[in-house]
Parts: sequence; structure tokens; C-alpha cells
Amino acid sequence: MREEILRELIAKKERIKRVDEKSMEKQHELGKLTARERIEVLLDPGSFVEVNNFTKGIGYETENVITGYGTIDRRPVAVFAQDFMLLDGTLGEVHGLKIAKLFDLAMRLGIPIIGLYDSMGARIQDGIGALGGFGEVFYRSSLASGVIPQI
Repeated sequence: MREEILRELIAKKERIKRVDEKSMEKQHELGKLTARERIEVLLDPGSFVEVNNFTKGIGYETENVITGYGTIDRRPVAVFAQDFMLLDGTLGEVHGLKIAKLFDLAMRLGIPIIGLYDSMGARIQDGIGALGGFGEVFYRSSLASGVIPQI
């Protein structure tokens, strides 16, 4: 039973990481890296640990922001990258909550947080919830001001 659940989780994680080749080509044609590629370039090789990767909004397979932590020159940092390939990187309610939780983690650990923004703005499909997502991010950013570096 546990092995079956573990296999399902691993398969789900792989589906989330799967990149639409057409979208990736379009990003590269625009001279842009994908969200995961930007994280890979920024952090020390193999140091990235993704958090909240199963979090998603209603009706979506995954959320369009990647959150986690890793190291730069062996120094710990929290990092998030908006994924333009999914819903143009638009920020919705769950997207904002993922970033807010990462801010909480960074403040608890006392480490810098780096945001790699690539978004068309608010996700209109989420309605007022998208504005709530922005509010959560801005609130956490104000709490973190003067406490941890924010880039």
C-alpha cells in the first residue's frame, strides 16, 4: 500500500516537472530561460530543494510558480521563479500563497529570498482571489523588510 502511494507521488512529481516542449522552444526563441532553468543557473548545482510542489489551484494540474531553497556559493537562500509557460506566469490566489509560505520559511531560517519574476500580472480567472494572492506576497514582503535581504 505504502509503495503504491509512493509510486503515485513520484509519478505526480515527474508530471509537474514535465515541460511542454513547444512552450520551452517559444521561451528560448524569446531569449528567455524557463523557470527551472533560471533556478538551475542561479543556484549551486544540485542544491535546489523544491517546496510545496503539489500545491495547485482548483482546475489546474500544477501552479505556475516554483518555490524552494538552495545555495549560492554554499550560502543558503530561498528562491521562487514564476513560470511564464503556464498561464503566462499570472499570479493567482494559490500562486501568492506559495510565495508567502516561502517568505515565512526564509524569515524563520533567517536567509535571503530571491524572486525571479516573469508574469503578465493578476490571473483574471481567479477573480478577487488573485488580488488576495498579491496581498499575501506584499504583506510578507513588508514583514521581511529589514529582517532578511530580498532580491
